[in-house]
Formats: sequence, C-alpha cells, structure tokens
Amino acid sequence: MSNFESAVEWVLENEGGLNETVCHADPGGLTNFGISLRFLREVPWDRLRKYGIFYNDMDEDVIRSLTREQAINIYRGEFWDFFRFSEIEDQRLATYVFDTAINPNPATAFRCLQRATWTYFGYESLKDDGVMGSKTLAKVNACGILLMRPMMSERAGWYRDHANGKFLDGWLRRAYREPV
Repeated sequence: MSNFESAVEWVLENEGGLNETVCHADPGGLTNFGISLRFLREVPWDRLRKYGIFYNDMDEDVIRSLTREQAINIYRGEFWDFFRFSEIEDQRLATYVFDTAINPNPATAFRCLQRATWTYFGYESLKDDGVMGSKTLAKVNACGILLMRPMMSERAGWYRDHANGKFLDGWLRRAYREPV
C-alpha cells in the first residue's frame, strides 16, 4: 500500500502556493496549492464543509484563504481515497500517477497509466478508458516501477498535444521529474 503523506508532499512541492499571475491564461483560474476555483465549484457543499470550507459564495477569496491543511484534506478526499491510489503498491509510481491526476486530471492520468502497461502486456490487454479499476490495478502492480518511464512519456505526450505554449516547458519538466 502506498502512503498518502509522502505523495501529497510531492504534489504540493510541484504545485506551490497561491498563484495569481497566470489566472487569466490558465483555464483553471486562480489556484492555491494547486486547488483551482473552477475545481472547488464542482465539489458538493457537504464535502467542502468536511474540508473546513464554509463560504456562501465560491469566489477568489476562498482560494486566497485556502490553508495548506485544507488543500491536503481535499487531495485526500477528492483524489487519493476516491481514486484508490493507495492500492498502487510502488510508492514512487503511486506518487507520480497521483501528481498526474492533479495535473492534468484523473481520467488523463489513468489513460496514460493504462497505455503505459501496453509496453509490457500489449495493446489489447487493457482498454484505455481512464478508469482506475481492478484490472488496471492488477496490471499496474504486476509491472510496478517499470511503468515509470512509459508513464512519463505518455504524460509528456498529452502535454505536448494539449498545452498552451506558455505552460508547456514547465509541464514537460514536471512530466519528466521522477519522485524520489
């Protein structure tokens, strides 16, 4: 079982704190600890309250006042636990896939991971449906850390196909940065 605490530290290191400088060019808008206003607006109110967010209006002030602890709780509840990252046995791979789920998004992370398994099992062995199901987890755990390089390549390819030129260099650095 992989450990959330070390994985979230990696994500927070990659994401940084409050980022107001790119909010007009970035489709996610204003972010803090990698949490965007666009994302928070999609989280149901009952779950936001569980994370300590009690605002009546979901606006930029919510992002500006977001604490590190709240961000960590959001990452645990909305990503780590929900998408079964702890079931990836290799810690470095779990951390990397978790980071990919944060940027760009979970479905892309799982498609990249599924395609990475094709390196070892062949194209027909697993559908790239973007779902972290039991079959995907079994293939991933059979390969373990051997999936890191093909996963990096898949993620970088996604960035090259989808990134705004302003963000591409930073996202490629992130794609080829391996957790320790």
